[in-house]
Amino acid sequence: MLLALVIAQLPLCYLAASGQTVWQSGAGSHLAVGQELRASLSTIGGLGLLVATVLVAPFVEEMLYRGYLLGGLMTRVPSIVAVIVSALLFVTLHAEAANTVAALCLGLGTAFCGVRTRSIMPGIVVHAANNAFGMWYSTLG
Repeated sequence: MLLALVIAQLPLCYLAASGQTVWQSGAGSHLAVGQELRASLSTIGGLGLLVATVLVAPFVEEMLYRGYLLGGLMTRVPSIVAVIVSALLFVTLHAEAANTVAALCLGLGTAFCGVRTRSIMPGIVVHAANNAFGMWYSTLG
């Protein structure tokens, strides 16, 4: 699980090492998005966004991509192929240029957890931690 967390955080580690926040890595208007996110977290809507991002999305996505998809693929193809296919399909769900590498790293990390443990629970934990860290990091100015 620790290895999966490291893999999932590689894109953010690169940005941090280069002195950039997620939003500063793009256009200047992205910085305003991070500031709005930070401001909204003290509201009911912001709390809903936090719950949806950190709890609901990881559960649903891991159930679909690592539970059903990866589980089904592993009975038909070698594990490495199943991991790559599930990670690439996971990227299509997060099809934004800024998120492609991050989604691929998260998909590979959580798929690795699924293959190693034969359970989606470690992947859910990794995914939730990744999303929580990403939300926190994106609010940095």
